[in-house]
Amino acid sequence: MESRSTESPAGGTVHHSAAAAVHALVFAVAAAALLSLSVATSAADKPGQADLDQATDLQITAESLGELEKVIKLAESALQLLQPTFPAMTAPWTRDEPLPGGDLPKSDMRNGARAAFLAALCRRYPALPDGLLRALAHRYGTRALELLGDAKTPADLGRDFGCTLSEREIEFLVRHEWAVTADDVLWRRTKCGLPMNGEQRDAVRDYMNAVQPTPAPVR
Repeated sequence: MESRSTESPAGGTVHHSAAAAVHALVFAVAAAALLSLSVATSAADKPGQADLDQATDLQITAESLGELEKVIKLAESALQLLQPTFPAMTAPWTRDEPLPGGDLPKSDMRNGARAAFLAALCRRYPALPDGLLRALAHRYGTRALELLGDAKTPADLGRDFGCTLSEREIEFLVRHEWAVTADDVLWRRTKCGLPMNGEQRDAVRDYMNAVQPTPAPVR
């Protein structure tokens, strides 16, 4: 493989063939992370099992996090190979950094932090259905507070598309989670498409086509 070298903006010499190989490795590790999560949660993605009981939910979460921890370590090892090329690169920092929405109280994290957060959410939004709040807490963690904002009643959430999906949630996904198509909303950012019927999914598709046109395909 031919290797070219140039000066890096961050200092040091960039060996392009080596950098390309490391980039490919990091990409492969990220893909492995997504695959691991997909396999671990596949049992929850079958129609008719949208409302998993808490025990199954926690089991799937534990399996997913175990696989994710492995690929995170692989990814950090891959990034360390770039250290000589980018001397300004900082040390690994993700170990104690929560994912978005995962900043639940650290006290008693194993024994009821999620339940305590859900109870607090229900107290803060007493006029909203418990099932809706449970679904949003499961999907977004503490970011559910940002999504709900000043809502007082279900009407404040806009159009109800069914299966706990509201117009406000779609707007949140478009604004903060880069949702562009109905499939982004129904299958990639949530799994609301599973319990929905065809008419409900079509309603989401029509709404997304109206507010967020689908980009032209790349030729």
